[in-house]
Amino acid sequence: MKSSFLILFSLFLNVASAQILTGASIRYDDGFGEWLLYTDIDGEVGTLESTWRLQNRWTDWNFGVRQKNGTIRAVWQDRTDEWELRAHGKTVTMRQIWRNDVREWRINDGAITVDFKMKNRNDPYEWIMDDPKYGVFYAVTEQPQDARDWMIQDDTDVSVSFPMRLAMLFIALNVAAPKY
Repeated sequence: MKSSFLILFSLFLNVASAQILTGASIRYDDGFGEWLLYTDIDGEVGTLESTWRLQNRWTDWNFGVRQKNGTIRAVWQDRTDEWELRAHGKTVTMRQIWRNDVREWRINDGAITVDFKMKNRNDPYEWIMDDPKYGVFYAVTEQPQDARDWMIQDDTDVSVSFPMRLAMLFIALNVAAPKY
């Protein structure tokens, strides 16, 4: 009886710790360098901020959601076709599947690899990861052709880590947002 309770309790903790992203919005209407991130935990708000936004450099980012803090950086300063998200000793890589084609990305955390792509060709305002093993992660703007506010449907398996989910959202935000 006691072992059954422990098993059920540990399963509950695994499901409860699978934090789900529900949306993102720019903090101020005049720039895409600061984002608010929303989760399923009491409308919790996190942040995603460009490190060098005042210098108009979009290759380094910092994020913080609850106790999950880290960085997202372009691997090469002069190219944005490969990124790394680092948090708590873990690294998630994001690479374009085809060079110079921002429509499809391969995201890997060392254990899981998924493909994240524009749902419709040449529409950076709607993205999807639909994998039979890992589930669905869908990100779309609230208003067509307006990258300021995003809604997320996160039906991914609990084995898909929060950094993997954030990496997918980052790709959608980064590709769709104007850089000026």
